[in-house]
Amino acid sequence: MKLSLALTPTPSRDWHLARQVGAEGAVFGLYDQYLKDPEIVTYGGIKKLKRQLKEADLELAVIEGDPVPLEQTRLGLDGRDRELDRYVDVIKALGDLGVEIMCPNFMAGINWMRTDTSVSIRGGALTTRFRESDLTPRVLDTGGRQLTEAMLWDNLYYYYDRVLPVAEANGVKLAMHPDDPPISPVHNVPRILTSPDAYRRLFEAYPSDNNGMCFCQANFKLMGGDLYEMAESFGAMGKIFFVHFRDVKGTARDFEETFHDNGPTDMARMVSIYEKYATAAPIRPDHVPTLDGDNNEQYGYTMRGRLYAMGYLKGLIDGSQSRAT
Repeated sequence: MKLSLALTPTPSRDWHLARQVGAEGAVFGLYDQYLKDPEIVTYGGIKKLKRQLKEADLELAVIEGDPVPLEQTRLGLDGRDRELDRYVDVIKALGDLGVEIMCPNFMAGINWMRTDTSVSIRGGALTTRFRESDLTPRVLDTGGRQLTEAMLWDNLYYYYDRVLPVAEANGVKLAMHPDDPPISPVHNVPRILTSPDAYRRLFEAYPSDNNGMCFCQANFKLMGGDLYEMAESFGAMGKIFFVHFRDVKGTARDFEETFHDNGPTDMARMVSIYEKYATAAPIRPDHVPTLDGDNNEQYGYTMRGRLYAMGYLKGLIDGSQSRAT
């Protein structure tokens, strides 16, 4: 697998730290930078990022999230064609530059969310929790539409109808991320990518080699059922293009994120499944606890916690590869 780390698209010491602990790939979210400088998602902007990464001995493995605005598309509003025109231009640039994976999501109205971001765990480290009963009610802006799950499916199909042919033509794979948390609705907005069956529906509707998933391990665990069987099943289908490696305890409506080394999941077993079915896929540690010395404003993505998780993950990968020989 390609050990990777989510990094900001501005050169920093974190790039060098990532490489020093064994990362080969960088995972970039470009949306915030796009709002400041739209050139970053052009051919020239992405080529510059690749050149800068090469100087740090890293490669651009994945573009994660929205590289350009996509909310009108999720909501099914009039501006979606303009959004998708920009979006497919990004895909063409990525294809021209050999960047093979995009990790979109279809969470309308609000992205991943937690109700508490400073839960004390081992040694005073801080982690995040979601408890639906603690959720402060909000009315999310939906552009005046009363969304239903059926409408969201229609909007998702509209996205795929426009985007997937361009991805296929340019050698880019779409690794669709599940909804986090995998419940519906969240506030006044439904969610649809909340179960293995939802992914099977998506793959049946668009049976393309370029249509796959980001196997966000903890989200699939929270969906219920056998996590190992899910990974085996989707892996055998060749649909795991990208892995988010993390663990949780609890249920979809009441859960807490753990350290990578002390949650309920057999993480070594999960890595063995990925090594069997998704050997070329980028994998990155996700949502780590905040350790002493890091700023909890960056909860889930603090550097000390991710460096620890990288070492743990690299050890599991090396162990899996050793047992396979």
